[in-house]
Amino acid sequence: MRVWLITWEWLGNHASVENKIIGILSSRRSKDIVEKFVKFIYANEALDLSENLYYLNRQKTSPVKCQYHSMSSTITCGHNPYICARLVNNFKITPIDEDYENVEWQELPVYEVNNDIPIKIHDGAKQSYKHKKKNPNIH
Repeated sequence: MRVWLITWEWLGNHASVENKIIGILSSRRSKDIVEKFVKFIYANEALDLSENLYYLNRQKTSPVKCQYHSMSSTITCGHNPYICARLVNNFKITPIDEDYENVEWQELPVYEVNNDIPIKIHDGAKQSYKHKKKNPNIH
């Protein structure tokens, strides 16, 4: 299944987060909708509630900015850690036990433009992640 996969990414163990996968969205969602979702998540993690209130109607001055990378169909937001939303193929989840599930997906190929011609830099890699399930008491 093709989905927008939204994850925390980081450089160095000092910036790591406990659960890498934030969530998934339908691949039918536009990049603009996904970008708004990513920006909302990052703002709620990075800013105080009072700062969120201040920037609510001042989006142009908000310190939370997203970037769209067209050659990899990727949206990034933040610094370290940062949020990465990208289209992936063959997304599937397999239960491991009552606390964890295995998540697998295929990244899309990455391209760069050389003399106005897109050139594939590398094929999309297969990825997997042992994901901790959410709190079952919320249901």
